[in-house]
Amino acid sequence: MEARAILETGVITAGCISLGTYLQDTANEGFQFHSLGFLGCSYILVLLHQLVPQFNPDLKRTDESRRLYRTKADPGIWCCALLPLAYIGYGIKAGNLPVLETSFLLFTIPLSLVHYNASNLTQMTGALQLLWLRSHLIQQDVLSLCLFGAICILFFMLLSKIPELFPKSFTEGEVTLVLQLVLLVMLSLTLGVVKGEVDIQDDLLPGQKLAVVAFEGVLFGTVKFWIARQLTNGRSTPLFYLMFCTTALTVVLPLLFQAFGSSMLTNVLEFILKTPTRKKLLILWTILIGFSVLTVYLRNTYSGQASSNQRKIFHLVMLSVYIPGLVMDPVFLWTSSVIALGVMVILEVMRMNHIWPLGTTLKKNYKLFVDSQDQGEIILTPLYLLLGMFLPMWIVPMDKLNSSDLRLYAGVLSLGVGDTMASLGGTYFGKHQWLGSKKTIEGTMFAVISQLAALYGLSKLGVVVVLWQSIQAVILTSLLEALTSQIDNLVLPLYMFCLLSILPS
Repeated sequence: MEARAILETGVITAGCISLGTYLQDTANEGFQFHSLGFLGCSYILVLLHQLVPQFNPDLKRTDESRRLYRTKADPGIWCCALLPLAYIGYGIKAGNLPVLETSFLLFTIPLSLVHYNASNLTQMTGALQLLWLRSHLIQQDVLSLCLFGAICILFFMLLSKIPELFPKSFTEGEVTLVLQLVLLVMLSLTLGVVKGEVDIQDDLLPGQKLAVVAFEGVLFGTVKFWIARQLTNGRSTPLFYLMFCTTALTVVLPLLFQAFGSSMLTNVLEFILKTPTRKKLLILWTILIGFSVLTVYLRNTYSGQASSNQRKIFHLVMLSVYIPGLVMDPVFLWTSSVIALGVMVILEVMRMNHIWPLGTTLKKNYKLFVDSQDQGEIILTPLYLLLGMFLPMWIVPMDKLNSSDLRLYAGVLSLGVGDTMASLGGTYFGKHQWLGSKKTIEGTMFAVISQLAALYGLSKLGVVVVLWQSIQAVILTSLLEALTSQIDNLVLPLYMFCLLSILPS
């Protein structure tokens, strides 16, 4: 029996109960209430999958069954409930919970449990759960239901395929969470276009248009490059530029033309340089990028492998990007963050495939900052850092962004402040370790105190901070940071966002 895993499950469960209790009194009758009930029952199943193997080792996933996953971490099945909890928590609070997108996230939970434990009981329970929202789904049109079914099938198939393509890069829970996020965006965009409910030119803000173009361009370019690599024996560099150039011509440019019209370049530049504030932010971000590149260069030239504490400098860089952007121009930050993630994905593709001229240089420099959790070919912790910092912002619609909303600071508090201070405090003052963990109690105390100080500072800047609920979120998130074996860059901000959903807008 592993005490750390049981404590981790207890922390997750405490957060779920806290949020569920609040949402139960907030949810309206109908789809919101049914979704909350579905989520509650699903989490009970997740809880059983987490705890039962701890008391019965015969039911644990063996090394052979986990050969494609990170061996230095637990399966982390609980991650499959994290994004649905955050999405539904925000949707109920905002009074807007889309049926198909929500149903997809909910159905991914039993699908994940069936995939990782295909017992008769799990399959029967999953099948019964699929009937839960039947009355709401049958009200949808046939085209939407077909698309919904196709996305669910694709999710189930990719649960097996992604670990085969990138062995040792994910845990079971992490790959589930990443697929939920990517396919949710695909489902939402496709539904809007296919049903004719969203006109990219008239119904989206300029920042949303650029984000859609960036997402589609990177997704199609990456998939086309991978397919070309599988079907041919050609050199990676020519294939890479061929696939991404054809994507630019057949996907990116038509989408830009559709979104902005014939004067698309002028309109894009006008959006980017619209205000003096945006020009100042671009200058600041350029300086920070230069600082990061210089840091990597100096480390590569004069020093060896970077320590965990030294890697936290990039957390501080992300703080310097995020906070000024959120306070000064949240819409511009929202758009820029999506484009930045696309750029990082392209750079990672170049690094993995030694694409000239940056591939070899990236591979050489990444080695110095690679985290011990990056066991596979793909290096995910830098991507997860950006993803975790900005994911709370992406859950909130662009027109609802408000710098006084504490939920938008979930990544700032959990990663930029809490995780960084936990690492520093544990390194210099840590003496007493948590059961079954290398993390120390002293480090966790540093994380809690520093986040409480940050909350006080945010309250002075006009951010709405409700004392008890905020303290609860800080303590539980800090405990999760100390106990989880999942990559904290990905799970901590989302977990804190869930807990902060209790707060008033």
